[in-house]
Order: sequence, then structure tokens, then C-alpha cells
Amino acid sequence: MDGTGIPARALHRAACGALGTSEAGLPLMRPILEQQAAERSRTLGPLHHETLSAENGLGLSLLADAQDVEATDHLQRLAGDCAALLGPDHPDTLVVRGNLAVAHLAAGRAEQACTDLADVVARRTRVLGAAHDSTLNGRLALALALLGAGRAADAAGHLRGVLDVTSSRSGTRHPLVRTCRALLGGTAAA
Repeated sequence: MDGTGIPARALHRAACGALGTSEAGLPLMRPILEQQAAERSRTLGPLHHETLSAENGLGLSLLADAQDVEATDHLQRLAGDCAALLGPDHPDTLVVRGNLAVAHLAAGRAEQACTDLADVVARRTRVLGAAHDSTLNGRLALALALLGAGRAADAAGHLRGVLDVTSSRSGTRHPLVRTCRALLGGTAAA
């Protein structure tokens, strides 16, 4: 557990899940991601959309491997490149910025993660809508950051919002519904 009270290990496992690998498979996947990013940069250029996508995968692998400082540095540079190429409100830029905020959270910088995720959620809501999966995932990440910052009441509001939308759309057995319920149970005790 890091200094914020959020289990960094769970964030690292979530990054593995986003990559579609297990923690055991990460050492095999990382060289492939590095090679893919290098090849795309060489053939398509460092600011090509496909190169940026490969670099995001590499950043996630750093986060999954608990290399929080390296992940933060990598994703910080990538967020700047995405914003320059795609614009600050492009969904892919917001994905990278969300990943960067999660890296801040894993590294114990909950307040920075809260600030960054609040902006990401606001932009996703404006661009994609409040009920879009990316917006809901961003609100869940923001709730985790708020919990890490000791702001359980603020986190509960986001968790209830995600819970309401997801359960009405996907049913009560959806993994996001179960996650929100479990976290809300923890916020009641806080």
C-alpha cells in the first residue's frame, strides 16, 4: 500500500488488465511493446497516431510493472505529444492523460491525480457524454484518487453516479457495478 491508502498493487494489476496480460506475462510483453513503439516511430514518425498508441501501451506496461516514476515520465511526454497532434479534447489524448493520472496515484500523488482526473472527466463528459464508458471509467478512477486523498464523501458521489448509470444500462452483475458497491461499502465506514 502506498502513502495515500490506495493499494498501488491493484492499480498495477488494472494496468496489466488493460494490456490484456497477467503480471507473469508482462516480462514477455514489454520487449514486444518496446519494439513495436520503436518500429512505428522509425517507419511512421514519432508523432503518428499509431506510434502514439504504441507508446501508450508501453507506458501502461511501465505502470503494470510498478515502475511508477518511469511510467509517469513516459506518459507525461506522451500526453504532451498527443495534445500537440490530436488536440487536448481528443479521446486518445484523454486516455493518455487518464493513464498519467493513474500513474500519479500509484506513485502516491493522490492530489495531483484528483486534479488531473477531474479535468479528464469534465472533458470526456463534454466530448463523449456522461454515460460513455470512457467517462464512467474516468469517474471510477477519480473516485479512487479521491479516496486516496481522504475525500470519501466526494468519492461516494462519483461512485453512486457510475453505479446508477451502469446498473440501469448493464444490470447489477456488471463488474463496474460490483466494484462501485464494494467501494461504497468502504466509504461508509470512512
